[in-house]
Amino acid sequence: MESEKNKKSEDENNKEISAEEMLNEIEGKPGKTQMEQERKQLRNVLLGIGIFVILIVLAVFFINSIKSFEYKEIKFNIVREGNLIFYNTKIALFNEKGEQYMNYNFFLRNDPRKLNVDFNGELELKKLVLINSEEEFNCDGDGIIAVANLRQLYDVLGAKVIKDENATCDSEGRYMYINLKEGEETKIEQTGTACYDILINNCEILEGTEKFMVETFAKINE
Repeated sequence: MESEKNKKSEDENNKEISAEEMLNEIEGKPGKTQMEQERKQLRNVLLGIGIFVILIVLAVFFINSIKSFEYKEIKFNIVREGNLIFYNTKIALFNEKGEQYMNYNFFLRNDPRKLNVDFNGELELKKLVLINSEEEFNCDGDGIIAVANLRQLYDVLGAKVIKDENATCDSEGRYMYINLKEGEETKIEQTGTACYDILINNCEILEGTEKFMVETFAKINE
């Protein structure tokens, strides 16, 4: 008899549980199992959102990092103008009191990290700069751009820039002498105290002059 009572009690409990679950289902109330599943789903959604946000932050950081770089302790920014890519750097200008009053922008056509141009010598900056050319170096307009940029650089640095076809390297180093000439390889050779030949091969005049400019940026940054 006692066994039958226990069995009857268990059956009633089962009926009560089943009835309660059925009532929750009818009324739309979540059971324990459903609530646990919903908590897991919410946790997974929040975790997914967190990972997504982290990926976005990393992507933005990566994109910004490739827009700028340092070469020889000089900061360059990559600037895109349509199909053209420029490499921008700034020179800080100071007044007589040593106070910085502005930055001057320079835009190179070539990535300074990839300029395969040897510089054989040491750069000596002077207050007088002579830029001569043994050939015209038109090079589809690149020659004009190259010489103009070179002149502008030394103008900004406060040097007097002239062209004197009768001048040569000064053995006493009183002025900087830059001579553009054709060569079998594009490279820069120091020929005197402050004298340099920029040898140009196959119209690589921008490569040669921009290498000279990068060396100048590095010199004034010392």
